[in-house]
Amino acid sequence: MGTYIEIFSELNARCLAKSEYNTRVKEKPQLNAVWFWDYDGTLRDKADLNVLNDELYDLLERLQSSGSRILWNTARRIASLEKQNQKFLDFDGFFVHGTLFWSAKSRKEKLLSPVVPKAYLFKVCEFMDASRGVDLKFESKPTSIRLVFQSQLEGHSLKELQNRIFLECGAPLGWRWQLSDRSLELIPVNFSKTSALEYYYNEFDSKMDYLPVVLGDEVFDRDAMLWSLERGGWAIQVGSKFKIPAALEENKRFIQFSCASELREFLTQKKAGFSS
Repeated sequence: MGTYIEIFSELNARCLAKSEYNTRVKEKPQLNAVWFWDYDGTLRDKADLNVLNDELYDLLERLQSSGSRILWNTARRIASLEKQNQKFLDFDGFFVHGTLFWSAKSRKEKLLSPVVPKAYLFKVCEFMDASRGVDLKFESKPTSIRLVFQSQLEGHSLKELQNRIFLECGAPLGWRWQLSDRSLELIPVNFSKTSALEYYYNEFDSKMDYLPVVLGDEVFDRDAMLWSLERGGWAIQVGSKFKIPAALEENKRFIQFSCASELREFLTQKKAGFSS
């Protein structure tokens, strides 16, 4: 099986050889690291219709057997990821922007944040009823509300909708609306994919014996990537949904792939040590 040093040595060579990637020389990670995986757009994206989730699970399992730790760090609900593949819950992880923690060993979830106030949930439902002409999908989670734009809208249209929600619904005390490329999501203040990293290291690895490798594809992942880099970890961006801040792009431990399949291809190629 391959080690981190073998994997990233090859990755360094690829970054130097391919112009579409950041071509600066990359640092080699230590053997001990924790991979914080997003699912949608990172491990798997819309182009992967023919990719079986068992194949994705096997990839994560092989990566873990090489000396790593694997955790989820996703906006999905636990049940939503389990629906993709029950075996995905063999790994610990953080769900709904760090508001829930799943323990694979105990097979139990732990609520880390407040739940959405019922009175406010009703207010948003009323807003949805009054917005039937807008192509929106409503997702209610115990610790979040998500409004997904079904069709591609221009940036100013997304901002206009955000302003309407602020004007008509406001936000409960201790909560915030956050805008991504296609959705608005109500999230508790002080909870995010970054707070998930902080919780992990406070509770399970206070000496940071295992450095973080944060993988993601959208704006919700950006601050977690910066947090990782500031502490000597690594950040891997998949795709180009958000503009890369200079603090990321100039860091030797920041690496890019154009799509999920390209990342998986690298991790399963023989030079990475995962193929027989």
